[in-house]
Amino acid sequence: MKLLLTLTHGHDTKLGYIIGFIEGCARIDNMSDVKKEFVKLLANYGHIGFTFVAAIMIGLGAGIYLDQKVFDGRTSPWCTFVGLAFGIAAGYKSLLEVLWRSKDKDERPEHKE
Repeated sequence: MKLLLTLTHGHDTKLGYIIGFIEGCARIDNMSDVKKEFVKLLANYGHIGFTFVAAIMIGLGAGIYLDQKVFDGRTSPWCTFVGLAFGIAAGYKSLLEVLWRSKDKDERPEHKE
């Protein structure tokens, strides 16, 4: 698969970064199987880490918001602790969902035609 672009671009603009990303995605087809597997694993682990941290930050932010804005500091720091606990629980839940999905994918027999 060859990607032809007639635009001149440099990576100093947003368009240049987008076009560079598209060209990079087009080059994935030419990579060896080992590199493809490495890229998939890297993307999967990056997704896990980002989701875990984002869930914790959202829970913590919600707890701080409740303490400071809704209850005017009367419940401080209890809503923050509860929000942090919910965020950690949500992070682990998403981590376990990814692990279960990958486990199910590994256990499924591959049908070759």
